[in-house]
Amino acid sequence: MSSTIANWRASHVPGLWPVLMGPSTLVAVGPSISADLTALWEKVLQSASMADLVTVLAAIGPAQSPDLVALFWSDQGMRSLVRGSVQLLDPTTAEVLADGSGVLTWREVGLSDRELIEIDLGAGPVGTRGLPLVVGAVRAGAVRLEAGAAASVISAQALTVEQPSSTEAMGGSPPVASDFPESSDVDPESPLPGGLTRRTSPPSPPDPDPARIEMENADTELMGSPEPQSSAEQPATFEGDVDQPHESSRPLVQAAICLSGHANPPHASECGLCGAPVPPQTTQLVPRPVLGVLRSPDGVAIDIAGPVLLGRAPVPRDDLSEAPELMRVPSPGQDISRTHLLVSPDDWEIRLTDLHSTNGTNIVRPGPGVERLRLQPGEPHAVDVGTVIELGDGVAVLVDGPPRPAS
Repeated sequence: MSSTIANWRASHVPGLWPVLMGPSTLVAVGPSISADLTALWEKVLQSASMADLVTVLAAIGPAQSPDLVALFWSDQGMRSLVRGSVQLLDPTTAEVLADGSGVLTWREVGLSDRELIEIDLGAGPVGTRGLPLVVGAVRAGAVRLEAGAAASVISAQALTVEQPSSTEAMGGSPPVASDFPESSDVDPESPLPGGLTRRTSPPSPPDPDPARIEMENADTELMGSPEPQSSAEQPATFEGDVDQPHESSRPLVQAAICLSGHANPPHASECGLCGAPVPPQTTQLVPRPVLGVLRSPDGVAIDIAGPVLLGRAPVPRDDLSEAPELMRVPSPGQDISRTHLLVSPDDWEIRLTDLHSTNGTNIVRPGPGVERLRLQPGEPHAVDVGTVIELGDGVAVLVDGPPRPAS
């Protein structure tokens, strides 16, 4: 027996805007939003009416996302909320159906007579470029929605979802894609401030055996993190073993899978791990990959698999959505605050937040020359792999690339 899994059809083209999609709800927020998008997506899914959706969106103020669009489909037709630099268009005539310009809260527009709508998020018309989107979250530059009785998404697979796979029936876990984001364009030979060095080992080929990958991850977990060494015992280098938190505890993100089975951001066309093509596909939810590694000059290395608190004596915080790792760094002159900086993954981005430290935080972006930027206290700032974090007292921490599987 077939089952309806969505009340409308959507297609999108890649872009920067987080778009959260449910069977009859859609929310798009500005690219700079710092909210927990996984938690927000779950609330969008649970919204059974436009009133429920309004309650969810009331928590997202203009300061968090000055641009916002929300759509809800029911038997009575479609309703919309818009604010900021977003427009809803009729893709056949380019007529503007709703415009959020100059709106501080949002403008509500009923679209009960419309069955074809396009959300312009800066990437131009969807046209024939669009990839299907049913339920999930992507970063998009435009979205087209087709509503009405004929637009429902129906699948015969609905009844097979609860049937365990042969692997699960034997007590095991099904193989999953390896955890690696798209590669950065950092030149491994470029110098780093303070005489620090970057890991330059060549990439290893992907391991085609999922069972072997799981065994290696388990071995790494049993070994644990290395004991910190003083700078007098070890030269100022970013080499070091890395603790591998288990992926099952990580939030889910939308990913595109390359031909070798590695997870990549939805908009990637080439795998950041092995260079294999990432073919056009419907994205899938996977445990959030390790996005990078923090490496301190005294040899300590911590995966960016969840939030990490840095400081001369960091203490946990209970206002984070995940339990943080703690990275203690030396500070002979006590220029570095006890809990100085938060490093946290957000979808496929690495964000740094200076926690109102006494002497502040500077970063040096990767690339030729030295481009130094001072973080604004309390404001998350997205950075690339290869960024150097200057905390004070001459201490710098490298945002290195994610660990690669053993050959």
